[in-house]
Amino acid sequence: MSRTSRSYEGLVRGIERCLELAGDRERLARRDDGVSAWDVGQQVEHLARADSGIVKWVLATIDEPGRGQRTGRPSGAGRAVLATGWIPRGRGRAPEGTVPGGLSEADLLGRLEAVRATCEELRPRLRALQRSRRTREHPVLGHFTPAEWLRFLHVHHRHHDKIIRKILA
Repeated sequence: MSRTSRSYEGLVRGIERCLELAGDRERLARRDDGVSAWDVGQQVEHLARADSGIVKWVLATIDEPGRGQRTGRPSGAGRAVLATGWIPRGRGRAPEGTVPGGLSEADLLGRLEAVRATCEELRPRLRALQRSRRTREHPVLGHFTPAEWLRFLHVHHRHHDKIIRKILA
């Protein structure tokens, strides 16, 4: 199995975990300020907001002309995250647009379902995704190709899942 396929499968598992949590009001409301300033619901909303825009871009960019052009590279921190599969806790700020804003339970579920559906459209196109060299910039981590974004989203889900599990423990 390729790294892109593993990243894809990891992302799908992360989205499924978020959907499971999104259906449980009690767990969504849990917080532990010693672990994070965000409660579980805010963690899940942040993931849904981040995934939504990136997964749509990844799907759209596969068919864009200029697929062979790379317009930028990951920063040193971006390369480290992709290589190690680890994001240090409490070091970064969520980019604008991914900060939780208090989505209703229905809106949160709807956004997660939409992300899952878009991911399903990606499944048969992973090889084309892997070949794409187009990039989109992360505000801190630099420019990622679609395959690198998939890897990042998988790592990002694992990062927040660890935080969620610690809050719920």
